[in-house]
Amino acid sequence: MMKSSSAGRLIILGKTLADDDGLDRYLGELGYDVVAVLDDPAEIGSRGADSDLVLLDLHLESGQGGGCVYSRLRTEHNLPVVTVARRGNAMDDAYADAMKSYGCVHFPFEGRELQSVLQSAIVRHQVEGERRRLEQQMLAVQKSESLGVMSRHLVHDFNNRLHAVLGYIQIASMDLPRGSKSRQMLDQAVEAGMKGSTLCREFLQYSSTAVSGPPVAELSAIVWESQTLIRTIVKKNITIDYQLSTDLPHLDLAPLSVRQILFNLALNASESIGNQRGSLKIVTGHRRLSSAELAAMAGAPVRADGDYAFLQLTDDGGGISAEIAGRMFAPFFTTKFSSSGLGLTAVRDLVNLHEGAVEVISSAGYGATVSVYLPVPRKPVRA
Repeated sequence: MMKSSSAGRLIILGKTLADDDGLDRYLGELGYDVVAVLDDPAEIGSRGADSDLVLLDLHLESGQGGGCVYSRLRTEHNLPVVTVARRGNAMDDAYADAMKSYGCVHFPFEGRELQSVLQSAIVRHQVEGERRRLEQQMLAVQKSESLGVMSRHLVHDFNNRLHAVLGYIQIASMDLPRGSKSRQMLDQAVEAGMKGSTLCREFLQYSSTAVSGPPVAELSAIVWESQTLIRTIVKKNITIDYQLSTDLPHLDLAPLSVRQILFNLALNASESIGNQRGSLKIVTGHRRLSSAELAAMAGAPVRADGDYAFLQLTDDGGGISAEIAGRMFAPFFTTKFSSSGLGLTAVRDLVNLHEGAVEVISSAGYGATVSVYLPVPRKPVRA
């Protein structure tokens, strides 16, 4: 990643090269910023975090071997390294090839060789960094999917065992006189167990829609059916107020997508409120939005004006500062110690996938309102 508006910020390892051959001046003429000219990699220190590349002279005055220096630079600073060999020196060329650096340039420099090799190395390093970031994100998603499959099996098995327990409790209560304290306690245990079984069924119904179910959603109905699961997500110290519209059109998307958006936003609101007493309001409705209003929201850059159904969550938690609001949908960004930082990214991706938009209204210390707008199909969708 470039750290300035220049062609790149470089560290030269090889004072002789810079002093005798004027390399630092030549790089300046090409538009590069030379952060430091050193002869010992131990001197790099914090300069490495502000650099894009290291230009390594294979003839260091310190006498350190280029291979050892290269390995140290890659391990300690994760910086791309371009080696400088003396033109016509076959040993230098063999040494540079064995190091497998990001490129090798020959002195005296000819034509645009130096500029081409440097720019290629910086771009390659950027691409590799982005690939690693995507690989990490994919691993996190795969882990989440694996946990989801395992959770479904566990919940299914737990529900079966719970029914067996409830059956034995009911048989045992039949031997007790009606109205006795022991039978009342067993009846209460059965009632609590049935609520647990209901929660298991709702979880299994929710997870099963990942692979089946019609791609038609009606926001209010989905929110209403998900109240039990929402209550398990949101902390008990938070009251939940539902204000659901009764005349919403059906949307051309799977109910699972709506539930994922709803649960992730509810979890984020709950974490924002924390352990203090608070409130969460969940609202559904629809409104017409102009392209200018949509352009000011988070989402894909182009959105057509038209009718949109919305899901809106308002909490009275700590709010969101302007700095955090600009990064809250970025992958792995989180302000919570135990969070993966992928929940709001999933919300953004699902909304973008369905050509919707997200609006965040908040300021630090004054709660937050997050509204998700999803387009209403021009032709009515049948449930």
